[in-house]
Amino acid sequence: MKGAVLGAVLLLATSAPAFAADDHGFWVATDNSAPLAAGMVDYLARWQQEVPSLRLLLVFSKENRLTQALDRLRPLSLPVGLQTIGVGYEQDVGRIWEQADYSHPDSCAVLGPQTSQCCEPEALCASSLHMAAMLAPSYARVWQGWLDFARTRPQIFTVSYSDSVWPWATRGVPGRAGYSPTTQAAFRTDLAGRDEKLLVLSPQGAARRLSFADYAAFYLGEKPTPAYFGVSKWSEWQPPATALQMMAIANRNRPVVGWSHDPQLTLFDLLVSYEWLKFQQRLALYARERRSDLSYQLIANPEAIGVGTDFKWLMRLAAYPFAAQEWFVNSSVVDGAYVNAHYYTDAAVPRPRVGISLEAGEGGNGTPYHDVQTAYALAYDLGAAVNASWLEGDFLPQMPPTEMVRLCFSDAQHNCQFYRRALGLRAYGLGYQDYQRDAPVPRPSALLAITSRNLFRPYSIGFRAWEWSATGNYETTLGAVVELGYQLKGTAEDSEIAAALERSRTVFYEPLFALQAGWQRVRQWLTTSQGRMLLTTAGVWQRPILNTRAQLLPAREELLRLAAPKQCSAGAVSGATRSFSLYPLAQPAGWQTLVACGSQPLVSVRPLGRGRIVFLHFDPSEPAVRESPLMAELYRALLPRLGLVAPVQATGANVHLYSTRDYQIAAVRSRALDKPGSWRSPDGTPPIAVTLQAGKANQDYHLRMLLNNEEMTLRTDRAGWLRFNVPNRYELVFLQPATKAETAAWRALRERSRRLGSLFAAETDPSTWTPGNSSLQVAK
Repeated sequence: MKGAVLGAVLLLATSAPAFAADDHGFWVATDNSAPLAAGMVDYLARWQQEVPSLRLLLVFSKENRLTQALDRLRPLSLPVGLQTIGVGYEQDVGRIWEQADYSHPDSCAVLGPQTSQCCEPEALCASSLHMAAMLAPSYARVWQGWLDFARTRPQIFTVSYSDSVWPWATRGVPGRAGYSPTTQAAFRTDLAGRDEKLLVLSPQGAARRLSFADYAAFYLGEKPTPAYFGVSKWSEWQPPATALQMMAIANRNRPVVGWSHDPQLTLFDLLVSYEWLKFQQRLALYARERRSDLSYQLIANPEAIGVGTDFKWLMRLAAYPFAAQEWFVNSSVVDGAYVNAHYYTDAAVPRPRVGISLEAGEGGNGTPYHDVQTAYALAYDLGAAVNASWLEGDFLPQMPPTEMVRLCFSDAQHNCQFYRRALGLRAYGLGYQDYQRDAPVPRPSALLAITSRNLFRPYSIGFRAWEWSATGNYETTLGAVVELGYQLKGTAEDSEIAAALERSRTVFYEPLFALQAGWQRVRQWLTTSQGRMLLTTAGVWQRPILNTRAQLLPAREELLRLAAPKQCSAGAVSGATRSFSLYPLAQPAGWQTLVACGSQPLVSVRPLGRGRIVFLHFDPSEPAVRESPLMAELYRALLPRLGLVAPVQATGANVHLYSTRDYQIAAVRSRALDKPGSWRSPDGTPPIAVTLQAGKANQDYHLRMLLNNEEMTLRTDRAGWLRFNVPNRYELVFLQPATKAETAAWRALRERSRRLGSLFAAETDPSTWTPGNSSLQVAK
């Protein structure tokens, strides 16, 4: 649903049993005209045999077409959802934006003259809109119309606001709202504590009201005060009035080295996210008021300040039953999910309610993103990383299945995208369904990564959601650690990091803007127990939030100053021959050199309390550092010296480790997997060499590569390591001790590989996949 603006999902069961969006189902989305296509109902009936958890989302545009589609689907026991997503799908959508924050002329000067980026009467101006976080009368009328439609149909049980983050950003340009009197009045009400506040639940289920002051203190460590912003009372405070003014503030406070931050923009960004949460709460309550048994969900892209979302507190709203996060484009997003996604659910209210939404093609309806094998592995891997309660796949082609095949036969080079997108959706469904059956759990890790969520400016240029990556500007060191096979757990620097710290022995402290409140908790954790270790870098110490009491204030003897730039050969660190430009820091008294480049210390260590700090003397976010292999080389040499051993190593690949009741799983994904057609390694490409810490020494293990349909028995070495090669660029490797008798679960894996083989073969041979062919049926 990429690029969508506005919508609602009305989920409808066409049979007697009640369903909910988080019922562990696979929801495939399509235009509501698709069920009217010849053969589609029969095809869906067969698909449901293969994926029993299948549900259908109809993209709503015209009620008469919707009625026809529902009539056609009525004979099926197939749950159906109704979805609308804004311009092109919702009639008269422009009227909704009548009360939007209009753009001043300077907005177009910043964003360019393109119509899609500059406000015009009754047109969406995503880069300067705040109204989306306020239930304006024009929008309320549209929403009420949807609820009135649902109110008279008892089979409708869920309403949802779909893609609601998109009104905050266009083409990666962050939102710059704040112009209208309505917006400014809402902000002042929040600051004065006179708004309705957020009703949130604790992990134990207790409800409480959360004010904006409480919300800000959660992230900053203290409540904002009017005096800090130069006013005597909040009613006098003025948010940045224009896009140009906001950019001027950011540029004025950008220091020579690294980034800084203006507290006025911090306050503005927190107000935007708080208003967005209130907006979601209003919609959920509005739905419940219209009909008591009507629940509400949200489908949105992963969070960033550019789109104004806060999934952490969204998961705690008392009125909010569940949400789905949308992931798309490159399969590398699964790395960010594996590291960071648990952050939202570890301390959330005690009920499962996180789903995932995957596009099968560009913009949902375009060229497929993935090979069928990659689509299956991604749904399985991402589902396990997020512990997803359901999956939505976007979008089923709007044509008869026979026509998809005919077009592909007639011109395989240009006309197969519809057919291959349909295959990719089926692969999503099977991957998600098999993840649900296996219930894999990520391997526990004592390595914690503390970074900054994108709730503060300045942030990286473009759309850079916090969950998507383990390699952003503020996580360069962590990307290198992940590539070396270490299994990280990520958390954000907020008021709850103490609980995550207590589960960890080693912490990588890499916030983009280190806060005093966060640093105090980290320091307390480090000094109160034996054997704890903190790793941090010069970049952290050079990027505090300036001019605020919440800035990072290290002890004087720990404050390191920039020295003159020096040239340093990476070969002095790891044996590499290329030269490398560093911006090293001088070493103060009391530190011991761990790694040096000539006479220049690169890594130092010192005790602190009962623990120790390991410090990198340069800023890994510097482009010259970020683009070089030095980080991986450095950590490959450094971390084993610190007693840290990666449980897996793989050449050119990232590996996620899971376990189930029956076996271990290694999801091996090459970093060269970036486009359709790249799942199979080119001829002559060396396989991915994997070394895995499997368990006991000199023990035989059965190994099955699920997608390649290959099985073997291997023995661990004297240290318990297992070595094997993966021939393709994404593989799910299952392991089981050979001492166990062959189990039913292992036999089921063998049958699963065979069944997937027929699906994979259909990608290159459409003749095996006609609607009348047995390949559509459940494997016997």
